[in-house]
This record gives sequence, structure tokens and C-alpha cells, in this order.
Amino acid sequence: MIAMQPVLEIFAAHDFALWPVGEHESYGYLVLDEERTPVEVGTAVMGIAECNNFEQEEDGPCPTDPLGAFW
Repeated sequence: MIAMQPVLEIFAAHDFALWPVGEHESYGYLVLDEERTPVEVGTAVMGIAECNNFEQEEDGPCPTDPLGAFW
């Protein structure tokens, strides 16, 4: 039998202080299910937010104050 679960590839959180996140090894996987703790949910949101941390080419440069842009 094959069981499938959604996962999120996560990276180690270096100097991330916007909300609590868990300690994980780089390039690990976090299973997304209803049993996640608040810290694991924070880690998942951090992982999604980190995907948006890149230099845009078409719409101009990324904001110099990403936290301000986030709020």
C-alpha cells in the first residue's frame, strides 16, 4: 500500500526572528498534517515566505525593507 502525505521542503532558520520556528536541518521535509505544533506551523510559514526571498527581474528589485513590505 502506498501512503501519500503533503510535505514542505524546509531550510535551516538562520537569524529568523519574526515568529517562533523549529530547529531543523537544511533541506529537510516537514509533513503537513493536523498534528503540527505552533512552532512547526511557524516553520512551514517561514519556509513559504523564504520562497519569496529572491531578486525579481521583471517587476524591479526586491524591497529594501522586506518586513515593512510584508506589513
